[in-house]
Amino acid sequence: GASASMLYGMIPDVVDYTQFIHGKRASGFISAAVNFMLKMGMALGVALVGWLLEATGYVANAVQSMSTIVGLKSLFALLPGAFALMAFIFLCFYRLDKKSHAEMLDKMNIQVNN
Repeated sequence: GASASMLYGMIPDVVDYTQFIHGKRASGFISAAVNFMLKMGMALGVALVGWLLEATGYVANAVQSMSTIVGLKSLFALLPGAFALMAFIFLCFYRLDKKSHAEMLDKMNIQVNN
């Protein structure tokens, strides 16, 4: 839940940064691109679960083998942890903080009430 709200909080900053770099305000395009990628991520995430269940030999309403149980634990613990770690690493490179954002807006002569 927190990651989704953080993403939507970052979109206006990305719009401002895009305007600063390219001189065009592309808020609609950026918002559409983010929403498209979210939908693609959800679709691929659901497909990945199905593919991994099939690969581990999951059979509905049956006693599961040890390899299937290990696969299920990995699917619901290790895989999300790995993706969270990747997201954290990517966010370490996100350099747009409050100070740099204010400086950028000042260079573009945009007034913001803080």
